[in-house]
Amino acid sequence: MSQGGRSAGCTRPGCYKRDVRFRRGKRDAGETAAESAGQITATIEMPQLASDDPKPAAASVAAAPEPKSGRLRGRLTRAKVSDPAAADPGPAAPVPSPEPASEQPSQSADPGGGNDADSIRDGGIVLLDALSEHVPGAREHAEATATYAFATSVELGGSREYCEMVREVARLHEVGKIYLSQDIANVPPDQLLPTERRAIESHPLQGQALLIGAGLHEEVGQLLAATAERFDGRGPNGLNGRAIPLAARVIRAACVYHQGTQRRRGARWRGEPRELGLNAIRRQSGRELDPEVIAALTRAVSRAAAASRE
Repeated sequence: MSQGGRSAGCTRPGCYKRDVRFRRGKRDAGETAAESAGQITATIEMPQLASDDPKPAAASVAAAPEPKSGRLRGRLTRAKVSDPAAADPGPAAPVPSPEPASEQPSQSADPGGGNDADSIRDGGIVLLDALSEHVPGAREHAEATATYAFATSVELGGSREYCEMVREVARLHEVGKIYLSQDIANVPPDQLLPTERRAIESHPLQGQALLIGAGLHEEVGQLLAATAERFDGRGPNGLNGRAIPLAARVIRAACVYHQGTQRRRGARWRGEPRELGLNAIRRQSGRELDPEVIAALTRAVSRAAAASRE
């Protein structure tokens, strides 16, 4: 419902103008995500071998408030396990030391053990549906981020099982936004106020609680929570560099890349979607994002672009 063109419940100055810019931006973005993801998927070649890597670091779970919508609350209640204590992952594990220079993708995905791609996909269906109802365009962003994360994991030498696990976690990387008000969840990243940005950055911890409550493996929730960490150590738990699980670094880079490809009316940066996305991740090299992951994602995107021209 709206009153005079302003979103219901929104009382901040400039909210109406920002909502209008957001709706126009969604039209401008068009089918960029679907086309780019299709190009990436068509050019992936799977390697067969990869080395071992430590398990993802644990991250503490923030107390999750009730969802804003009664309809979402009902759907999420059905998704949770019957024992409320199962949603508590317990105390955080010690921060692992940085990994050696020969780092390779983790092979902790255990088919049939609860953290394989099929288990994650099946357990996250209801959550992704609820997120799509709460945040317009969330499913498209989730699918594109999953595709780019998968392609980057392939570039880094991951096994098929590992790359598919990363893809499914990436698809659920924003489910914690279910707990945000729509006035915040639907604002483009470059238009967030400082207080809104802090609320947005907390959603991976909320997502961790949701995944564990939905019956997914504890390691999956820990991996999703780790996507909130920054390469420079300025994230919520202070993890930096290779102390952050590689899969989490990959998912964060894939998310930033896709957000960068979305052209919006009045945006500062202009150009082709692929170049906009690459510029977005390069600006965060060594700060928010891992330079090695950026290089792998750039190779995947460039290979897809070259294949589309042939």
